[in-house]
This record gives sequence, structure tokens and C-alpha cells, in this order.
Amino acid sequence: MIITNETGAAIGTSANPLVVSGTTVTTVTTVSNAVAAASAASGGIALNARLPSSAAGTNATLAKASAGRLYRLTAFNTTASAKFIKFYNKATTPVPGTDTPVWTEALPVGRTDLSFDGVGYSFATGIGFALTGAAADSDTTALAAGDILALNLGYA
Repeated sequence: MIITNETGAAIGTSANPLVVSGTTVTTVTTVSNAVAAASAASGGIALNARLPSSAAGTNATLAKASAGRLYRLTAFNTTASAKFIKFYNKATTPVPGTDTPVWTEALPVGRTDLSFDGVGYSFATGIGFALTGAAADSDTTALAAGDILALNLGYA
């Protein structure tokens, strides 16, 4: 792998050294867990799952039927208590109470805005989600219509 700057010049050479914490690095042999810059053209946010207003139920939804990364979540909880969004790593619509979520996030009263700073939360199979009234993996407590407004997921 060659690391380049914004003009395409290789970094880590004697002509263009990389400086890390005051130490000049002229050769990079192995880079582990590298994160590429996220833009729509190179794997950043290109798609959006949008739920303008929750329906009565769990709103189980398949946002992406293949591997992807979740970069952003915004929502507005109109109720007097927290609701929960559960994410599933699967390529079919999740079944709350049967499928096990890989991540559960509380949606407190009011606005929620989560961003993963360009790195994203990785889903190897697909991105599914459901909304419930309690945090337990097996919970199937239905929401009332309009409990969650303006739910948006930015993913690629």
C-alpha cells in the first residue's frame, strides 16, 4: 500500500517524509487497521434509509441487503420515555424477538444525532433495524404511530 497526500505524492519517502509525534518516517512497511477517507465516491455516505414517522409496531426494516457501513443516525423521539433502535447484521428483514441485534441504541426523549466520524459501524451481511419500547434483545414492545419522527440512517 502506498500512502499519498492530497496531490497524489507518496508519503513516507525521503522527498516527502511522514512525521509522527516528531519522528520522521521515510519507510512504511505495514499499516494495520487503516481507514480511508470517506467520501461518497470512495465509500462514504451514499445512501439513506428514511422513516418520516414510525408506524404502530416495531417498524422492522431492511435498509441494505448486502455488506455496508452505518455512518450516521438521526431521529426525534416524541414520547415521554426512551425508545430503542436495534440493528441487525442480516440481508433480510429482521424479526424482533427472534433475531439477535448486534447493536442497540437508546433514543432518548427529543433529538438523537449520532455520527461515526467517517469510520462507520461495519455490517458484514446487511443492515436491518427495528424500533422497540425496551432494550432487551428479545423485546418486541410495539411503538405507537408517530413515536419516532425523522429517522434517518446514512450508510454505504
